[in-house]
Amino acid sequence: MAEQFPEQNEGISANVRQYTDAFMPPQVSMMMTLLMVMVIGVLLVACANVANVLLTLAAAIAAGTVPALRAAGGRLETVLRDESRGSSSRRVGRFSGGLVIGELAVSCALMIGAGLLIRALVDMNRTDLGFAPESVMTSRLGLFETDYPDADARNRFYHQLLERLESEPGVASATLATSLPATGQAQFPVQVEGESYARPADVPSAGGSFVAPGFFETFGVTIGEGRDFRLDESRLGGEPVAIVNRSFVDQRLGGGNAIGRRIRVGTATDDVDSPWRRIIGVAPDLHEGVGNFGGGDRIRAAIYQPLAMSDPRFISIAVRTTGPPANSAGALRQAVIDLDPNLPLYWVRTMTEALDETTFVHWIFGTLFGIFGAAALFLAGVGLYGVIDFSVSSRLREMGLRMALGAEPRDIMRMVYRRVARQLAVGIGVGLVLGALLARPLSATLFGVQGWDPLVYGAIAGTLVLSGCVAALTPALRAVRVDPVVALRA
Repeated sequence: MAEQFPEQNEGISANVRQYTDAFMPPQVSMMMTLLMVMVIGVLLVACANVANVLLTLAAAIAAGTVPALRAAGGRLETVLRDESRGSSSRRVGRFSGGLVIGELAVSCALMIGAGLLIRALVDMNRTDLGFAPESVMTSRLGLFETDYPDADARNRFYHQLLERLESEPGVASATLATSLPATGQAQFPVQVEGESYARPADVPSAGGSFVAPGFFETFGVTIGEGRDFRLDESRLGGEPVAIVNRSFVDQRLGGGNAIGRRIRVGTATDDVDSPWRRIIGVAPDLHEGVGNFGGGDRIRAAIYQPLAMSDPRFISIAVRTTGPPANSAGALRQAVIDLDPNLPLYWVRTMTEALDETTFVHWIFGTLFGIFGAAALFLAGVGLYGVIDFSVSSRLREMGLRMALGAEPRDIMRMVYRRVARQLAVGIGVGLVLGALLARPLSATLFGVQGWDPLVYGAIAGTLVLSGCVAALTPALRAVRVDPVVALRA
């Protein structure tokens, strides 16, 4: 097509994907990969702890070699010089300390990933959606083509359903739409009258939905300029009109007066196939959806068109109730049954529940990341405790001698914590770098996740420091309680 019709098709190519990729968004695959990275990270931390235990064993064997060889009458010179308790303990201690630093670094990185996801989830709950989801009940239905074979039959059913819903007790307002706010929108190429485009591919796109009258009222949205759709405009043959959002006015119309301007949806040049639509109102921006994958702005240019202009076979229903929305589910089902008992309703849920489902994947991954991060923190704390306890045990004679020569308990505590501070500083420093690398795919995958969040990074570093200090507390207290006489006799 590009070769035969270069003016219309130059630069347009096919998007070839595997079948599974078409139903598994790349962001989900990325999250599964990151989740596997976290599992491997926790496994490495656990393996480091096991390695340290096997080293606390190697030290015991090395310490027992000297008396064993002495009892057996073996040559002691080499053993006394190279395999003494002190030298072997120091080498084991250094290697164990390196493992603990690695544990701290991995734990820090995993906790940063979990912290960023949790922070994003908290921010999602605070996002201003631009509409009021409370007290709104929603559902969806599809019309069978055998019973509703043409656009007239479908349009007639939709208007009868809308009238029936509005007459139900406890319903303040009702509407129908091809899609609900913040749950995803279709994208349309939109031309503005008076602007020229070199080729169809140059026509900018905008999101939007086909809606029935009462859409904005049902979701608590006030039209800022102009008016809402009238009933006659939502029927077949009605005047082609449209409502745009504030972002469309700013991005496509230069921020000027939009009422009365005309736009065309699509790239066709035939006025019959794609009529010019007169803008009759400007609505506030509605958030496109906090649970959508990918980063970037989630408030885009959008247009709303009368429902009859799309002739949908599947439609979403929304009613604003005067009481708890869940109580209106029965009335909503009954309204449909009264018109057609063969039509099943599905996705019967409150608008709040519908929004929660858009963030379901975020909560799943956030919970799993949090669990693995907490497990890594616990294992790293256990590993640090074991290394510090081993270090204190191997230096009891030294500490006893220091106290016999006048060292104060605070001096011994300072000596223990000085080593802890070095390990924490190196481990957390490396972990912050690893966490920043882990945050890059996270921020590119999930909306709302920021690659650099000082609050998260600072909280994780502080948590690790506090955990390290707590882990070292018991060995440090044992060190200051050493009886110098007993230590010197050991």
